[in-house]
Amino acid sequence: MKKVLIFLLAILIVSCSESSESDENSLNNTTSIIGIWKPIKFIDVCSTGSEEVYVFTICEQQSRIEFTEYDTVNSTWYGNDSNCESDGPSNGVGSYTIIGNVLSITWQGEFDPIEDNNSEIWTIFELSSNKLKLSQTYSNPDPVYDICDGTGLWDYFYYEFVRAE
Repeated sequence: MKKVLIFLLAILIVSCSESSESDENSLNNTTSIIGIWKPIKFIDVCSTGSEEVYVFTICEQQSRIEFTEYDTVNSTWYGNDSNCESDGPSNGVGSYTIIGNVLSITWQGEFDPIEDNNSEIWTIFELSSNKLKLSQTYSNPDPVYDICDGTGLWDYFYYEFVRAE
C-alpha cells in the first residue's frame, strides 16, 4: 500500500511540474513576442526538404506587425510597387493568444476579403529577443500548381521577422 501511495504521489508531482512548465513556456512566448517586428523573408519548404526563399524588398521591409502587452496585434503591410505605399487590404487590428507555441490571431472586421477569414493559427517556429519565425502548414495544396522540386508538394511555409523597435 505504501508503494502505491508513493507511486501516485510521484505521478502527481510529475504531472503538476509538466503543467507549470507548459504554462511558463506560454508565458515566456507571450512576453517575448511583445514588440514591433518587420518581415525579412518568406520561405516555402517542400515535402522533400528543399526550400524556396523570398527576401522582402526594402519597401516590403517597411511593413510592421506589433504585438502589445494587452493581447492586441496591429499590422501594416507595404507592397512591392514603385510608390512603396501601404497595402490597404492587408492592414489590420486584432487580438491574439499564445498557448505553448501556437499563436492564434483574430482580426477585427473583414481582414482577408479574398479568403473571407478573420482567424489565423500560426506555429511559433522560433522566438528569441530579436528573431521571430511564424509557420503554417499548407492545408490544401494543389497537386498541379504546388509542385516543388519536381518531386513533391509544398509542406509548410514560414515568415522570418526581426525586431524593429
